[in-house]
Amino acid sequence: MQALTSLRRGNHTKALKLIRDSLSRHNNSNDDSTILHYIDATIHFETAALIDMSTAKRKHLKKAAESTQQAVAFSLSSLTFALLHVRVLFELEANGDKGCIEVGQECKRALLIENPVDPIQDSLEDGENQ
Repeated sequence: MQALTSLRRGNHTKALKLIRDSLSRHNNSNDDSTILHYIDATIHFETAALIDMSTAKRKHLKKAAESTQQAVAFSLSSLTFALLHVRVLFELEANGDKGCIEVGQECKRALLIENPVDPIQDSLEDGENQ
């Protein structure tokens, strides 16, 4: 995916634009949309990690939280999505925006997943088979 390539190359602005464009072309009910939300969250989370200004950092963390929440809602059995969601919530809590209770609740929910799936790995395997 071009957005992840741009992120790896350090061009966060281009990565965010590309992922926004991709999200606008997909509806919110398919597997591609779920993965796009995960990628969007990853880009915002990694962008926030580079920022010292609290207002801009919180903005990216909040966007990441919204996207991880969407990804988790679409794939409740994904440990990958749950882990990123917990990391984002933890960072928000560290920046004064979320409570420890919400972080703990998401950790407990993830620990109760009986048959975990990894939509990222599944999508890579599907791409190799095609």
